[in-house]
Amino acid sequence: MDSIYRLRIPIHHLIICPPAAAKGLANRFPQSRIVHESAPAGLYPALNTGLEACADGWDCFTCLNDDDVLAPDFESALLRIPADQLRHSVLYGRIRLIDENNRSLGFMSVCPWPRLFAHLLASGISPMGQQGTVFGVEVLRKLGQFDTSLAVCADLDFWLRAYCQGFRFAFYPNEIARFRLHPGQISGDTNRLETEFRTVVCRHLPQRPGPFLQTAARLAYYALNFSVYLQRILSTRKLRSYSLMQWAGARNKIP
Repeated sequence: MDSIYRLRIPIHHLIICPPAAAKGLANRFPQSRIVHESAPAGLYPALNTGLEACADGWDCFTCLNDDDVLAPDFESALLRIPADQLRHSVLYGRIRLIDENNRSLGFMSVCPWPRLFAHLLASGISPMGQQGTVFGVEVLRKLGQFDTSLAVCADLDFWLRAYCQGFRFAFYPNEIARFRLHPGQISGDTNRLETEFRTVVCRHLPQRPGPFLQTAARLAYYALNFSVYLQRILSTRKLRSYSLMQWAGARNKIP
């Protein structure tokens, strides 16, 4: 909440929560609007509830899980793009991985070149993350809601639909958000994550790029993220993002 309230730009902040928690949260955070979570419960139904409750007069939106954090540069990323352009764009950037004690575990790997997204996705690589990603209001109007049939990859499905429909993706090279890894989170179920990932990619990208193009894209991606992988290995001894999330979810505490 501190990372949200320190923003100096006009915001309309909603907290989506179970009805039993509403009164306590309203007392703690009077600057925010409290919206009751609708049935069925879950992350993506809650996001849809929040978006349905939003008033008119806004340019873009982002969502944040209650254990994640917006980085100090998030506001700078927003201000780099004129509001009229941002309304039709998807803004993404670098995401730091942190543990329960806010210790850095390195960064997520990311691709700054959207033209390579399809090649990387066909190879099983996600080129961007969800935390801190900003969607223009016109993107939302075109896409509609998050797909609640998906348990862990509805955010991938959402931005991939935007990508396939030709919306502009703008990359910000600095840190925009922090993704906290801890035991019990649903992203630690990597078998489910990988299964849904393949389902979403096959749904929206049925035409797979050729093996040469996939290999070239992977090599460019690995080279670009060399320092990310090195820092991750030094911090956690894990190379792949899936391995890191599985490792974090299986431990009682990250050392």
